[in-house]
Amino acid sequence: MIIYNGGGGSDWTLVASIDGENPQGATNVTEGEWTHAAIAVTPVTKSYKIYMNGILDGSGTFSNTLLTFSGSTLFIGKSHYGEFFEGNISQVGIWYGELTQAKIQSVMESTSYAKIPADVKNEYGDELIVNGTMEADSNWSDYNTPDVNERSSEQAHSGTYSRKVDTNANYEGISSDGYTTVTGDLYTVSFWVYPTNVDSIRVRIQEGDGSGDVATSSGTNPTFSSLNLNAWNEVTFTYVESSGGSSGKLIIESGANTGANNSVYYIDDASVKEVKNEIAGYWALDSSDYTSASNHI
Repeated sequence: MIIYNGGGGSDWTLVASIDGENPQGATNVTEGEWTHAAIAVTPVTKSYKIYMNGILDGSGTFSNTLLTFSGSTLFIGKSHYGEFFEGNISQVGIWYGELTQAKIQSVMESTSYAKIPADVKNEYGDELIVNGTMEADSNWSDYNTPDVNERSSEQAHSGTYSRKVDTNANYEGISSDGYTTVTGDLYTVSFWVYPTNVDSIRVRIQEGDGSGDVATSSGTNPTFSSLNLNAWNEVTFTYVESSGGSSGKLIIESGANTGANNSVYYIDDASVKEVKNEIAGYWALDSSDYTSASNHI
């Protein structure tokens, strides 16, 4: 999408090429020197911004409806007309959402993926789970009828307490308080579980409008198996909200497991956050191999 274009002459600029539209930056690129290039595109508004060395160098609006081009091939260093850039390209990153100018400058100043600040790689909204740390003895209600649902100091992933659950049948566990979600938004979920005698756990995400369960990146009502017994295991996945509202819930339960009766496990550090932006891919493209997937971070 971002290329250097000679335009038939010696003046090279940054160009964003989409379906024959080729808006370009205003400043010439100096041959023989490294230049940091970035473009931010918002498909809904069709707007674009071109940055050269962290400075806004061009902006405007595409004529075409960009959403119709999902699944098309993205080229870096190749124009719509088949013109190719001649030179070196390194440290290529793609984000799902638009980065601010300050964050683009932060990426520019980072010489490797490892040095990009965490809040630039991924940007999250506020914590939606109340008392995910389990330090308070509240906010987690019974899901069905477990024998025990209580704050406990017997095990703790961090802090002093976790939530102890002792089940007496299948599909028993705990449920968070309701939280508010927005239809179409992406959310990330994580928690730590300490199983004592059954090596799996089942998770439900209730839709924001309370009408059903959300399909997650691990399936609908996924079961996470082969957990390490008597040890802390992290469970993490994402989901796109299908029906937003104020009744979203994280439910952690035993599932239809052999041995679900009298299964004891501890839950700690539960979290649900909206994903505002996250890195989709990053390629070092070092001089030894410009195309290998091994360069994908």
